Amino acid sequence: MMRVTRKQRSAGLMLAAAWALLSIAMVAGATPEYSVEEMLEAMAQWTPGADSAPLEAFEDEILDSMQDPDAMRALEAELIAILESDDATRHGKAFACRELVRVGGAESVPALTALLDDPDLAHRARGTLEGMDAADVDEALREALDRADDPKLQLGLVHTLGRRDDAEAVDAIERIAGESDHDELAAAAITALGRIDSGEAESAVARLQQNVREGLQAYADDAFLAVAARHEEEGCGDEAARLYWLAFEPSQAVMMRAAALRGLARVHGEDASTLLVGAMASGHAPLRNAANEMLGQE
Repeated sequence: MMRVTRKQRSAGLMLAAAWALLSIAMVAGATPEYSVEEMLEAMAQWTPGADSAPLEAFEDEILDSMQDPDAMRALEAELIAILESDDATRHGKAFACRELVRVGGAESVPALTALLDDPDLAHRARGTLEGMDAADVDEALREALDRADDPKLQLGLVHTLGRRDDAEAVDAIERIAGESDHDELAAAAITALGRIDSGEAESAVARLQQNVREGLQAYADDAFLAVAARHEEEGCGDEAARLYWLAFEPSQAVMMRAAALRGLARVHGEDASTLLVGAMASGHAPLRNAANEMLGQE
């Protein structure tokens, strides 16, 4: 039988003690268990600096519900209740908006829409609505844009309507682009029009590109090129080429002409060689650089 020395016994006791301390630390650091009601109560009253463990536990609850539609709808209803509560903090409502990105559906739209006029929560609510497929989201966003008189609120709504490709918002967005004296808002409106895939939006972009106030020309040029590039990507080479030729006219800004030259080279392929060689002799460096780049790709 092997004899245990005092040194080995001491080392064994120290190791056992270390494991005991580690176990205590792990238990102390483990995420506490909360009921859904406790999580929701903590969320509704949450403020920066408060214990975030119940919120983290709720995120796990959301993940666990993803394979269970009934559970998702139940959690959605609880989050809607927080948005509609007069007693919930704005930070708690902001967190509820964030969680509705994952479990929110058509039932959430009215509660989220009601926050679009709130300077503190509009950004969160709009961000959640932006990714929703619910049919009435676009209408709600358009109505909010019609009501808004704060440029910051308008800015966010214009961005979202553009990213959602809402053709029915074109008139309102074009009006903002042409009439707003807020540079950032007007620029965002022009960019949004360039994103919307409709004939009305393309016509609006063309009008603005020809007649936009000082300081916004580059945004209008970029939107015009975005329309041409979309036609190119969709395989509509003739229409893309038509727009690129308009953008390449000598009266256009040199940077726009350089981008258009690249587009023409892509659309026409080898047939653009003469055009590119001619641009190599241009007195404008951006045109020479674009021609050199495209010739190098042939």
